[in-house]
Amino acid sequence: MHVWTVMTRRMALLGLMCVGLLAGGCGALEPDRALFEKAEQLYREGQFQDAIPVLKAYLLTDPDHSGAHLYLGSCYCLGGQWMTFARGEIETALTLYERDGKKSTIERFPDEYFELRCYLELAKITMIQADVAFANPGIVPGGPQKYLRELERIIAKTKEIAPDSEDVKNLEELTKGYRPGSPTPMPQRVPSTEPGTVI
Repeated sequence: MHVWTVMTRRMALLGLMCVGLLAGGCGALEPDRALFEKAEQLYREGQFQDAIPVLKAYLLTDPDHSGAHLYLGSCYCLGGQWMTFARGEIETALTLYERDGKKSTIERFPDEYFELRCYLELAKITMIQADVAFANPGIVPGGPQKYLRELERIIAKTKEIAPDSEDVKNLEELTKGYRPGSPTPMPQRVPSTEPGTVI
């Protein structure tokens, strides 16, 4: 038998043994509410880099917690480096939110505000990605126009969710006349964490 075939079979067997141990032998980890509360506190204090490992640890125990995904995506965005990860986490938060009957898993966020907050975060991420695409022509398929179309879709969705929201009006004002490569007209302060406050 070829050496690679033997190694592949051994790796597959080892993988099955690990899955068996995780599924049956060890049991599922219980969500640690205190861990989520610690992450939320770090986030609210603006300690985004410190909140990331705490959120990841919490998500190991409760991977379907839409609020933890929202916070993690926001932390990645505010860290300014991981826009693809940020987008993925926010989209995961939205998917879980919708799957769970549009219920917020962040106690202080009303259900509708949770959804709005996800789209506001996506707007920030999209503007940053448009700037990167503009600064690096030919690297991003579709270029900055791809992100400008996405930004228009996101703004339309925020208007659908909360047409009279100050957050939505502020986003519209900030993005009027926005062109990639210009200074991003997003606020440089910590975003609002309370419903109804302008970000």
